[in-house]
Amino acid sequence: MASLTSRLVMSCSLIVSGWTLPTTGQTAAKVAKPETERAIQSSQEFHCHTGYLLEQCQKDIFELKKVLARYPLEELGHWTWVLVRSQDWKPISRMLRLNPESPAFTPLEPRETFLEEALFLHDPLRTAELMEEWQRSMPKLLELAVTHELGHAICEEPNEAAADHIAEELRKGRLMRCRISTEHERKSVGTADLDGPKPNALRAP
Repeated sequence: MASLTSRLVMSCSLIVSGWTLPTTGQTAAKVAKPETERAIQSSQEFHCHTGYLLEQCQKDIFELKKVLARYPLEELGHWTWVLVRSQDWKPISRMLRLNPESPAFTPLEPRETFLEEALFLHDPLRTAELMEEWQRSMPKLLELAVTHELGHAICEEPNEAAADHIAEELRKGRLMRCRISTEHERKSVGTADLDGPKPNALRAP
């Protein structure tokens, strides 16, 4: 899994550089903390998978950064975020033996999170499908996806229920203490047997 996703980023992405969140950027609830802005600028990498138009890639990364600015990225360290076109999402998910209906997944060992393009409202049919599936409107579904993956990433947490709980606490402005996961558990996040349960399935409320 780690090698597959790493090759996916290195060989099939275009790197967008020089895009940082303005220091005046605000969310509806709060102004981003300076240390969070620095974390976005210094420790977070952003890529778009092959086929993404450069202008759209830049716009979507900017929207992603606005969501990330609400959360304690200084706890995350260096991380890579990759946006994937919806038309490529399901084939890639199936290739990696993931749940193709989930719009995000995080392999822990290469420290990467992948997000589907439909979370940024470019595929009306797929976006409507996701909103119905997860019972969330946009942009709340984007925030749900991002916080769930942060629940995996910040605590190196492979357990889906635990990631959901961490995500809920993050949305409330709290950071939970991380439990200690075993090495086997950490390696298992984002992977599954073909006949086994599928990972990284966001839970509808």
